[in-house]
Amino acid sequence: MSEGGDWHFQLFDCFAAPLNCIWACCVPCGICCQQATTTKLIIDQEENAPTFAFLFACLGCCFGVAYNRQRIRKTLGIGGSYLIDCILAFFLPCCTMVREWREVMTVKGLKEDEFVWKAWKGYSAI
Repeated sequence: MSEGGDWHFQLFDCFAAPLNCIWACCVPCGICCQQATTTKLIIDQEENAPTFAFLFACLGCCFGVAYNRQRIRKTLGIGGSYLIDCILAFFLPCCTMVREWREVMTVKGLKEDEFVWKAWKGYSAI
C-alpha cells in the first residue's frame, strides 16, 4: 500500500518491530507525543510539542493522529495527503504510528526498531 512515496518502510512493516506495535496499541498517545517531540512538529518550543500531540491524538482521534502524521510527512519531505492520513489513522492506527516512529528513528540515524521507551532517554530533536 503506497500513498505518495518516499517512506523507508512499508505500512505493514510494523510487525518487524512487534514490541513497538504492542506499545502503539496500548499507549497510542504516548508514541504520538514522542514523535512530535523528536521532530519538533507542532511548534518551535519543543517542551510544548508533546502536550499538543497528546491532545490532538486523544481529542481528535483519527483526525489528530492524521494531523500528527501530516506534520511528520511535511517535516521529513514525504508525499501524501491528509485524506489518506485520516484513512490510515482510522483503519490501521498501530501500523501507521509504528511506521512513523521507525521513519523518524531512521532519519535521526538511530535503529528503527529501537524500543520507544529506550529511545526516549537519548532524545534529541532532528
